[in-house]
Amino acid sequence: MKRISFMLVLLTALVLLVTSCFKLPFVVVTLSSDAGSNTVLAGTTITFSWKFETADDFKEVVYKLHINDDILELETTEYATELVAGNYKVWVEALGKLAIESNFRTFNSNELEFTVGSPSVIFDNTQAAYASKDVTVSWKPVDGLTHTYLYSVDGAAFVETDALKVDLKSLADGTHFVEVKTKEFNGLPSKYVFKVDTTGPSITIFGSDRYNGGLGDGDFRPFGRYIFASWQFSEPAVKVEIRFRETTEAGYPWITDWLDWDPAVSGILLNDELVTLYLTEGTFMMPYMLELGHTYLLYVRAYDELGNNKNTYVSFKLEDRYTGEDKPEIFIAPITAQPATDEEDGSLVIAVVAPNVKEYIDKIKEYFAPDNTRNGELMYLQNSLLYSQGLTVTQVFFPDFIPDKKNVSNFVDFGDELVLVRGFVNEPAEIEEAGDVVAFVEFVFGPEMNGQEVSLGLGTDYFIRDGANRTIDGIVVDNFIYGLDLPEIVGAEM
Repeated sequence: MKRISFMLVLLTALVLLVTSCFKLPFVVVTLSSDAGSNTVLAGTTITFSWKFETADDFKEVVYKLHINDDILELETTEYATELVAGNYKVWVEALGKLAIESNFRTFNSNELEFTVGSPSVIFDNTQAAYASKDVTVSWKPVDGLTHTYLYSVDGAAFVETDALKVDLKSLADGTHFVEVKTKEFNGLPSKYVFKVDTTGPSITIFGSDRYNGGLGDGDFRPFGRYIFASWQFSEPAVKVEIRFRETTEAGYPWITDWLDWDPAVSGILLNDELVTLYLTEGTFMMPYMLELGHTYLLYVRAYDELGNNKNTYVSFKLEDRYTGEDKPEIFIAPITAQPATDEEDGSLVIAVVAPNVKEYIDKIKEYFAPDNTRNGELMYLQNSLLYSQGLTVTQVFFPDFIPDKKNVSNFVDFGDELVLVRGFVNEPAEIEEAGDVVAFVEFVFGPEMNGQEVSLGLGTDYFIRDGANRTIDGIVVDNFIYGLDLPEIVGAEM
């Protein structure tokens, strides 16, 4: 019996030993993160941590962190990373070796699922402005994932949609904006700002007609039969057109078609002799396009960068302010001419005459603007006398022009243009009488010029200023270039 009892005890101990060698260890691997949600903004750092809990004796444990198909072998129980946009499954594979074993056992953790994305979208629209009141704004997500979206128009409440666009109708002209974000991610929305413009530029035309003190472009060229019209736009104009028509008893006939005007030029000088057109294809001269005493309409049409356009017009009439003998004017008049001989040069004397000018400036002073006067006190007078080659200036004489003032005069000869300068200073001067001649100019020429036609005339660069350096308006300057035949020797032998 004793032997049997001992054998039973020994057998029981052996069974217990064998059983303990094949007992499976109990292990729990718990994976967690600090994300706080299963939706994470792209760019956010996520820290994964895990616990390896067991009552068994493991002599070695290593870990494999699975992030989708990527595997990281780690010895620590924590790992921080920044995930790009996408969908993720994360778990930990723990490899443990018991103290009594030589091989590793595998234990898997729980699985975490994440969607990493962005609240932002990329707008498909690239235009900054639209010429329509109906605009479709479309977008796509930055992260490339499928989302529900929230959008807001012009700061209104956000509206939920699964679509990738919003159709905006009947928008008012002006600036608008659309904000869009993905519903799943709590971040700042993306913003698209655009302008709706369905009307062309507003046009304001200014005219200087010299009768009512209208606006002008600074230093006027005082000529009695012209109007300077300038225009301004409420927004930049990429294309400008002008057109002329006349008003008659029979109707309103067009004088020109729509002309493509140079947008860099913001005005036009109108007169009855010559109108210069600054068109996109070049500069064109239109002589005698307009007539005195006729009423015309000037149309201006402007286009903005979206193709919207507006047009407006002004009426105008070209008239002489003065008629008859009282008109203040400046012109040239030939005085004497002698042909050249083999012994002596020929001679031509020209007078620059200014009838009624003194009487005009003696009237009550009337002013258009700080830089312009109708008949201010004359202080400075400058004219240019243009002349043909073959003529040579030999003498310039300045007679007294303004009484009771010191007359200061000078000239500069450029070979084809003679600049005549007269100044009048309020200083005592013994001038009792003065005529209407601004200057006498004597030219000489050789025998080869006898009988030849030469050209003479006053240039368009002239200045008539008062004591406050204002342009004196209303004095008509004759800018016509005249042809003059030089004399021949009568009865010369052939």
